[in-house]
Amino acid sequence: MFDIHFNSNLENLTKQEIKRYISENIEQKNYADATQNQMINALRFYYSSIVGVKGSERVTGRPLRIQKAPEVLRVNEVILILNSVKNLKHKIILSLLYSSGLRVGELIRLAVQDINLEKRTIKIKNSKWQKDRISLFPESLRDDFKKYLLEYKPKHHLIEGWHGKPYSQTSIRAILKNACKKANVIRPGISPHTLRHSFATHLLERGTSLRHIQA
Repeated sequence: MFDIHFNSNLENLTKQEIKRYISENIEQKNYADATQNQMINALRFYYSSIVGVKGSERVTGRPLRIQKAPEVLRVNEVILILNSVKNLKHKIILSLLYSSGLRVGELIRLAVQDINLEKRTIKIKNSKWQKDRISLFPESLRDDFKKYLLEYKPKHHLIEGWHGKPYSQTSIRAILKNACKKANVIRPGISPHTLRHSFATHLLERGTSLRHIQA
């Protein structure tokens, strides 16, 4: 395919021509990252082993990965998902991810004492860039949260797995997937981060300033 595409002496191709060939193939054929790497490594092997020039000199860099916009749930979809969850612990997990805008890694690191019900705040330690930050604890979750503390009695980690260990991210993804299925909210790209991103989007739609959301 490479030689047919150019119909010329491959030894004389420039870096720019090869880079354009790679970019066009990735864009037109929607190659996954692994396939992109295979193609680039194959071209480097060709130039180093067949043509006799250093592959990295002729085939340079990799195309920038296209960043897809995160999926956003509608408010009614979030309500359907949360209402579909009957397990109290699972409901607390998904509710905090959404209504406190938590990252899944932040949630599983939370300690019981990080929640202040009186001030309605959540202290998040070692967040992104190793900084601490404060998020909101939703008033609507107060009663369910008190029931959760009485029923599950977490000792250290707010959301505990077996033998008091932190809950796993894999388990949380499975909880969300199952809740989406029950709520009939089925589309690709929904993840725990979708709840956080939807939270920020919904605040923005209600007129909350971007600076306030970021803070």
